[in-house]
Amino acid sequence: MKGRALPGRFGSGTMTSAPSRTASVPLRQSQPPKAPASTGEAPPSRAAAAGKHVLCEKPIALDASQARRLLAARDRHGVLICEAAMARIHPRWRKVRQLLRDRSIGELRTFAGTFGYRLVRPDNVRYDPTIGGGVLLDTGFYPVTMSRFCFEAEPITVMARAHRLSDGGVDRLTSAVLEFSEGHAVFSVGMETCPVQRSHLIGTAGYIELVNPWNPAGDRPSEIAINTNPQIDDPVPPPIRVPAVDQYTLLAEEFAQAAQNGGTGPVPLEDSVKNMVVLDALRRSIASGRAEPVESWAG
Repeated sequence: MKGRALPGRFGSGTMTSAPSRTASVPLRQSQPPKAPASTGEAPPSRAAAAGKHVLCEKPIALDASQARRLLAARDRHGVLICEAAMARIHPRWRKVRQLLRDRSIGELRTFAGTFGYRLVRPDNVRYDPTIGGGVLLDTGFYPVTMSRFCFEAEPITVMARAHRLSDGGVDRLTSAVLEFSEGHAVFSVGMETCPVQRSHLIGTAGYIELVNPWNPAGDRPSEIAINTNPQIDDPVPPPIRVPAVDQYTLLAEEFAQAAQNGGTGPVPLEDSVKNMVVLDALRRSIASGRAEPVESWAG
């Protein structure tokens, strides 16, 4: 992806995306960073060392160790480093979390998510294992971060299975179970399937259903279907409608405000490190064929 200029209200700068899945959004005078190599210091660290605030494409890094180094870079250089996990700041998901806190469906027990799409070009960067390719890091990211967002906790253990293109190739289909203290998250993601995005949150007194939960259209309202009827065949109540919003614009606005006025930004870097720890555990489970514990995010 080529660099694109940010709107004037976000300050001078450029957003770029590179094969390592990182992007920087400097809010001070700067030039866009060069595309990174598959090894060496990550572009966010280089941008931070140059005194630039950084907004990174998700996931925040290629592994938890690299993500932890970003914490040190942030503190050393006094800049803001934030992951572009736009789903976490969408008003619909914020409303969902408030519904959960209000126990509108009782106690959350199951978070289920799917994200499928179909790649048609074999030269797509998602097929390159040397730069973080594969569907787990690409779209498995969403149900991992959003299940943590909804349970407001970290999983204890995880179990994952993947279909790979070949030995040493990337995962093109990954399914997983994350065990939380109060419930489970389950998901299946694929990059050679039909397009699909769904999320179900099942509680002790009802359920919530979201269509296109990760990338809803920004030009029309989104909906939250919530059903607390005691009988499965009772009529479903009308959905809650959430006004249209461009979650990418909202993310950039909140990031720019934090960069200017101080604060952790829309997604605290510590949370992004925790998410990367879970993704690492899932990759270990795929390799080992067994359940794996989720390590401490602090390392």
